[in-house]
Parts: sequence; C-alpha cells; structure tokens
Amino acid sequence: ASGELLLLGSLPPTYQRLFASTAKPALVLGEVAPGIALPSVNVDQSSAVRHAAFRVLRQGCSRVILVHMNTTAPGMRSTRNAFTAACKEWTRSKVTAQCVTTHLDRTSLHNTMRQLATRINEQTGILVLSPVPISMVVTALLQHGIAVPKQAEVVALLHPESAIQLYPTPPAYLWPMKPVVRQITAACEKYFTTGTLPIGGDAIAAELSKD
Repeated sequence: ASGELLLLGSLPPTYQRLFASTAKPALVLGEVAPGIALPSVNVDQSSAVRHAAFRVLRQGCSRVILVHMNTTAPGMRSTRNAFTAACKEWTRSKVTAQCVTTHLDRTSLHNTMRQLATRINEQTGILVLSPVPISMVVTALLQHGIAVPKQAEVVALLHPESAIQLYPTPPAYLWPMKPVVRQITAACEKYFTTGTLPIGGDAIAAELSKD
C-alpha cells in the first residue's frame, strides 16, 4: 500500500531483527539470522569458500588463510564455519587454517596485507573474499618476494570480473551479478504486483569461473 520495498544489505542480526519488528516489506540481500522471518536473496558464499579451500588443499597447501572484511553479518559467521569445517575434514595431511579480518579503510588494509605477507613461509592458499581487494593481497605478496602462485595460491571469492585482471590470472568464484539481479527483480515485481514477498530465501551458486 505504501509503494515502498526496503532492500537490506548484509546486516548484523540486531538490525535485521529491528527491521523485521517494523513489519515493513523488506528483502535481505544476504543471509538472514536464525529466528528472523525476512525473505532473502543470497549468494552461497559458504559453499564457494568450502570448494576453494579443498581446491588449494588438493594442490598441496599446508596452510590455508581466509581473508575477509571485519563484520558480524550472519553470512560471514556461516562462511567462517564452513571454512573451518572444510579444513578439519581434510585428512590427507596436516592443515593450518587461519582467518584474517580487516576493515576497508586504507590504513587497515595496508597493515593487514603487510602482516599477512610476512607470515607466508610455506606453501599457502589464500582465499580473498570480496570486498577485500585481491589486488592489494597479490601486490603485498610480490613486494615480499613471495612467488604467486608457486608458493602462495591466491583465490578470488565473489569479486566482479573487473577486479581480477591480474597476471597470472587467479582462480575466481565470480560474483553472479545477472542471477542476483534476476532474483531481486522477480521479488520486486511480485511485491508490487501482488503485495506479497517470496517466503524464505533463494541461494545463488558462485561457480569457479577462471583458472
């Protein structure tokens, strides 16, 4: 009736709960926390991270690092759990798994990349989850004399294709822009036509697009 539909980005559960309590029509672009009844469109980043972890482990990496933005959004919690579980399930060799978080201001990024590069002393897989800039990770590694991808295999997770124009080109699970737009558009059309939103959530796969 109001002609308004809220599109909510990845929000911490506290804010999702506040929006849900207003009973205003809202569609979450991300993962919804347990117990909160809001429809959602979400890229299945947990599965992409899990697949990427196994990919670098199969290549012989003894250390796997997930680099991601510092956030309390529900999707990040699920992603970290999926990453940790994948590394624990790997039984062929000993694995050191680590999560590195950063804020997105320039100072935080520079400090995080420098600290990350100084820790690489063995064959390592580095999974870089958007919006952390993968170019900064690769640049920091090269500045510290670390061969990419020979010693450090860097994998881009949910970055747009324009962000991974590097050489050599890293393996990438690209952000599935067209499917996401189709799902959001379909939900909006349904709401403005019928006054209701889809129940539950739609998860969109991110497949390995470049190697």
